[in-house]
Amino acid sequence: MVRRVQNGLLHCLAIVALMVGLTSCNNNGPNPPEDEPEGVLDRTILVYQVANNTGLDYFSLADLKEMLQGAENKLITNGRLVVYNHSYNHPPVLVRVTTHGLDTLKTYNTDITSVHAERMLQVFSDVERYAPALDYGLILWGHGSGWLQDGIADNVPSQRKSYGGEDRAKWMNITTLAQVLEQGPSFSFVYFDCCFMASVEVAYQLRHVTPMIAGTVSELPAEGMPYHLTLGYLFSPDRADLLGAIKTTFNYYDEWKVIGSRPEANPPTFDRRYCNMSVISTDGLDRLAESVKQIYELTPKAYPDNFVPQRFERRPLATASYFDLGQYVEALCVDEDGNELFEGATAALDNFKKALDQTIAYQNTMPIIFGGDFTVDYHCGLSTYILRDASSINNKNYNTLSWYEDVASYLNLN
Repeated sequence: MVRRVQNGLLHCLAIVALMVGLTSCNNNGPNPPEDEPEGVLDRTILVYQVANNTGLDYFSLADLKEMLQGAENKLITNGRLVVYNHSYNHPPVLVRVTTHGLDTLKTYNTDITSVHAERMLQVFSDVERYAPALDYGLILWGHGSGWLQDGIADNVPSQRKSYGGEDRAKWMNITTLAQVLEQGPSFSFVYFDCCFMASVEVAYQLRHVTPMIAGTVSELPAEGMPYHLTLGYLFSPDRADLLGAIKTTFNYYDEWKVIGSRPEANPPTFDRRYCNMSVISTDGLDRLAESVKQIYELTPKAYPDNFVPQRFERRPLATASYFDLGQYVEALCVDEDGNELFEGATAALDNFKKALDQTIAYQNTMPIIFGGDFTVDYHCGLSTYILRDASSINNKNYNTLSWYEDVASYLNLN
């Protein structure tokens, strides 16, 4: 998520006011409030909020207010919404969102960070204890930087490291996240309410831990998901309607541009809050990987002549990390006139497109990137990093990823 600029004093006062308003509803114990269902329910959804000193503290609490609004509107049916929240120098807490307010299930120490594997596993265990269910969903809330593997050590200060950003320096690698999720509940979906996580490298790393992934290939406005509008989809009968939730999120911003103002937001004007969204079916990723590997093995050049890739970040092309996968693969196969660049390229490209169709359950984009810096001419629903030469392999430890080992390592980087 990207923070909107606010006056520092007003920002802090707003956070304090929100904390007072939210915790005044606190029941301070693991027992469910009156009229709330007990026992094993159909679904529990965990929102894991990493917000402490990230620049997103205010928005984490604003989203909690949206969740409470959704609970008041009876959108949480035969299920539980629980939130792990660490924000604004308060102790981390696990709370349940109820029609009566926030019910504190557990308070944690700060000996370890929220992006440490041990803490996340501890929270998963507590969720299964306090909110047992037949089905679990996970929403990862905070900063995101896709595949970037700077967090080889959990607490090494750097700019960007995959997921988290606690204290502006502490992150979790996507490889670590995959290992943690393998040990947690069986999540029927993982929704990244953060930037840059609809990356083929991320999705491929997580392909065995969840059947569905939702996210965005670019930056996401700090308001993130409009929970007061989406909870009804996430708690729909039988199974969570992830497509309904992601479409509602996309439409929230797309309509915002048209209506011009949303009084509940800060600032209320649209203010270049462009977005794009994707839903990825992980069942298709192995076939997708095989189709891309075949093309990578056969293509004569890893970076076609005169190729200008669609980037999804506001950094220059030379230093960018996220490009459209579909546009890049097509450019490896055929030139602008549709001529094959290697024998069998047309058939290989067709195989890739079919695999992509099986993988992308939903994708949509506004025509301009977040912040209004440039247009989005290509959006297949997945980003990728483009290896230009052999020196690119070690960039942000790209060579530690499964996608590199299984797919990208087959590129001809001479």
